[in-house]
Amino acid sequence: MITNSSPYFISYTTKDRSWAKWIAWQLKSAGHEVILDIWDFKKGQNFTLGMHQALLNSWKVIAVLSESYSLNQGYAAAEWTNVYENGKLIVVKIEPIDKSKLGLFAAINHIDLTNLTKKEAKSHLLRHIEPSEDGMSFNPDEEPLFPGEFSDKSSDSPGKDTKVTEISEEIIERYTFKAGLVDKDEQAGHILLSAENNLYINNEIKVSPLAFFMHGEPTQWPKSLLYVLYTAIKGILNPAETFDRLLESEDKTLTGKVFFFKNAEDYLFQLLAQALLPASKNEPPNDGERTIQGRIAYILANYRVPLILYRVLSDKESKDPALICGLLEAWEKFALPEKAPRHILILFYEKQGQPRIDNQLVIEINRLLQMQNKEKSLLKEISSPTKKHVEEWVNYQFAKLSNTGDIKAYIEAEIKALAKQRQLDSPGNKKLLKRIRITASDYEIHHEDLKEILIDALSGKWKKVNNYGSRS
Repeated sequence: MITNSSPYFISYTTKDRSWAKWIAWQLKSAGHEVILDIWDFKKGQNFTLGMHQALLNSWKVIAVLSESYSLNQGYAAAEWTNVYENGKLIVVKIEPIDKSKLGLFAAINHIDLTNLTKKEAKSHLLRHIEPSEDGMSFNPDEEPLFPGEFSDKSSDSPGKDTKVTEISEEIIERYTFKAGLVDKDEQAGHILLSAENNLYINNEIKVSPLAFFMHGEPTQWPKSLLYVLYTAIKGILNPAETFDRLLESEDKTLTGKVFFFKNAEDYLFQLLAQALLPASKNEPPNDGERTIQGRIAYILANYRVPLILYRVLSDKESKDPALICGLLEAWEKFALPEKAPRHILILFYEKQGQPRIDNQLVIEINRLLQMQNKEKSLLKEISSPTKKHVEEWVNYQFAKLSNTGDIKAYIEAEIKALAKQRQLDSPGNKKLLKRIRITASDYEIHHEDLKEILIDALSGKWKKVNNYGSRS
């Protein structure tokens, strides 16, 4: 959906889709609005028309430049001429290209990401495309893998490249899962206590789906809570449950946009329909008689473990406490058949940095929940991990090592190096600077920033560092 808030449109070839997703995610996380066809074009939308609108209405067009990229691949020459002549084109080069093959791109300065590490590529990209102060962040589910780390440059075999990528993705996913197990035990424990360790619908004692409201620092890494919660659920269901089996359900982030609604129940089911109905493999045939609620209930009843439905509230939703509480109540009243999992809905309010407004919203929601005897639906404020949380995580993840001091020192040095680099790269972006706080004896770091450092630690990079921060 194209809006009037100056979006960047990502243009790429199918071969470079992983790069397009990674670039789009980095820009969104910096506050830009981005249009990426696989994320933003509606199902059934005329693709050519969508491309036409995106090219004409976008603020800038970012071309992901590789040897396979071509101006003639499905795009009207007149539209591209308009983009080029009006200075709307930004070129991001992802692989070395012979100058004779550059064509009109030879006359345009490139943002060159070739042969850079993930951290270098991210810093270089965002340094050349300044973060937006008034842009809107849509918080994609999770950062895509950085393509530059998973290609086998010494091999010409597509089959070998594919295999290396698949293995790397599996390893990185496991590291990402473990990196998420920092902090958030209080919120996860509160949810399980409210569930009374009963995670399936049981008509004899009249249990219902579970609904919670959570608030905290902007853009906290949603997976951090979800991983902790899934690990706890795993322990209740079956301590021997495998990692892969657990992730079959995982979570569904409700990112749909609903602008008009009659009541909270209608609003909730519009969100659920956007998240569950189009892509579900369990969806029953639409015979014209089954309602949307019935189709959603059918899908949810077929999961084997509880699903976490997670939504970062929009600005409009955050200004309507009655709607928020209505969504929680509508979810708890949703009738699921016996033996279906007690799926969990979490609505997350990102603090706006204005204490009076933030506090008023939480106080009003708490008041409304108390009127409904649903105080348990309010979770403790989510905050960034501290040195204490990180050191507890290191002791747990590296329990087999007799001395974890080197790993803790490596992580702390990386955090300080990131804070120093951020001062140089983003001196005017107060939001980014506030995400890391360091004192003489402690530090506090945003989950999203900490994640990559912990993944590096899990992969053994701490062994390759001399004097903690100076790469060997």
